[in-house]
Amino acid sequence: MLLRKTDAPKVAAVYKDFIASYPRPQELAEADGAVLRNRIGRLGIVDRARLLKLTASEIVARYKGRTPLNFEDLIELPGVGAYTANAVLCFARWQAVPLLDTNVIRVFGRVFSIRSRKLRARDDPELWAFAGMMVPRRRPATYNRALLDLAGTICTAVRPKCQQCPLNRICDYGRKRVGKP
Repeated sequence: MLLRKTDAPKVAAVYKDFIASYPRPQELAEADGAVLRNRIGRLGIVDRARLLKLTASEIVARYKGRTPLNFEDLIELPGVGAYTANAVLCFARWQAVPLLDTNVIRVFGRVFSIRSRKLRARDDPELWAFAGMMVPRRRPATYNRALLDLAGTICTAVRPKCQQCPLNRICDYGRKRVGKP
């Protein structure tokens, strides 16, 4: 939830202090709203602190302070969508589930020339199904981290580094930019 609409370096700057201050959902649920907003304010999204506190309160009330570890329960928490639920399942439970955000959609669109017919591509069940087929059963967290890193460092929205991309030999977009291998 901290990474929503921001980037990892910004979150890294506040993460250690955030986790030290709120190591469990109970502490976050009881946090002073103004102090919490101040701690994470540079991440943007004014409502983020309220949503984090509300989600923590739900975890405390409904799950005795333990984050649920199944999709159905996670998706019911305030502010948790399919991406966040799958991220928890992937990184906490090592489940082979996809992470589909704007950056991953861009990579898939470039490599495989896939386009969504939905206005909000991240809500497209066909893209989620495709992304799910791509996740290996072994080491899914490593795959998802690598895909997110590729999107953030090489297959960027502006000025992608196709020459450096490990997928440029199979990438439709990269072949057009770099030339056929």
